[in-house]
Amino acid sequence: PSISQNFRYLTYTYEDYGQTNSYLKDLQTGTITTLYPVSSSQDAPLAVSNDGRYVLFTAWTALVNGFWVDGLYVKDLSSGRELRLN
Repeated sequence: PSISQNFRYLTYTYEDYGQTNSYLKDLQTGTITTLYPVSSSQDAPLAVSNDGRYVLFTAWTALVNGFWVDGLYVKDLSSGRELRLN
């Protein structure tokens, strides 16, 4: 799990019936948002911004010289866009 610096947003993973998903919970309102399924290529969230808009995560995304590369990404939850940071 990860919590925003202002302690408002919590990200976590939960397995239900064999499917693992990542979630964002607003601790003030109780609202829970599904972020994405966690798979062999996408890991649990690492951090969340204070406004709950951005989530940092890693994912195995590309083959380089025959090896999978672990990339660092930020996801904008308002637009759904993901940006690779490395």
